[in-house]
Amino acid sequence: MSGYHKREAEPFPVHTLKRVERPTTKILDDQVRRVDERESGFNKAARGDYGEVLMTERGRFVLKYPFSAALMQMQITLREIVVASSPRRRPRFPKIRSGEGKP
Repeated sequence: MSGYHKREAEPFPVHTLKRVERPTTKILDDQVRRVDERESGFNKAARGDYGEVLMTERGRFVLKYPFSAALMQMQITLREIVVASSPRRRPRFPKIRSGEGKP
C-alpha cells in the first residue's frame, strides 16, 4: 500500500503544539505597521475614494466572470448565516404558532 493510503486523518501533529500568547517569531512592533484590511484598494474604490467611475466598476468587477460570480453569491449567502449565528446577533426566525406551517 502506498504512503498516501496510510496517512492519518491529520497528517501534521498540530495537537502536540504548545499554544503561546505571542508568536515565537521575532516581530519588532515599532517597525511593523498594522494595516487595516478596510484600507485595501478594492474597498477604497467601493467607497469612492478613487472616483465615481471606479466606484461603479468595482461593483461589477467580480460579476463579470461566472466562477467569480458564483463565489460571490456563496459569500453573500454564507455571510448572512455567519452574522446571524454570532453571539451578539441572533437570527430572526418567524414565530410559528402551534398547528401553523405543518403539512
